[in-house]
Amino acid sequence: MSAGMDKIVGVIGGVPNVKTRKDDDFSDRLSYRYTTAILVVFALVVSTKQFVGDPISCWVPAHFTGNHEEYANNYCWIRNTYYLPYDEYVPKEHESDKRHMIPYYQWIPMILLVQALLFYLPIFVWRTLNAHAGVDVGSVVQAGHTFTNTDKIEKREDTLDKMTKQMDR
Repeated sequence: MSAGMDKIVGVIGGVPNVKTRKDDDFSDRLSYRYTTAILVVFALVVSTKQFVGDPISCWVPAHFTGNHEEYANNYCWIRNTYYLPYDEYVPKEHESDKRHMIPYYQWIPMILLVQALLFYLPIFVWRTLNAHAGVDVGSVVQAGHTFTNTDKIEKREDTLDKMTKQMDR
């Protein structure tokens, strides 16, 4: 299951050969790799709506021409929009009213990218601190895997000595 997800993430991320480090498990990869990739893809999909097609369609009077309608939609996009129920009184511009503002349109791609960064940040900090501390977690995990799968006693002892030296540094 994990190898298939690695291939999908590799295709989505534009990296054809995704190299696994073996210092994590599926739940870690789900958090920092797959969730990050999904959030970045969603941010790209949502942000393309801003540049391709109409990001928002505001209600405009019937006598507006195409240019007027485009201007009104751009104005709604930049200045936000609000919800007004159909049966309520439409206030004039100078009148004070309690509008239900909908200010989220422009910020969704940024929020998704910040969330992707926050999902990736723990593994980045973990690996950076490991590299600065001199601990090679990948080689320790690989040595443990070799130790577990080795049948010969001499090879097990040699692997155990190497693991001990790596941990005692």
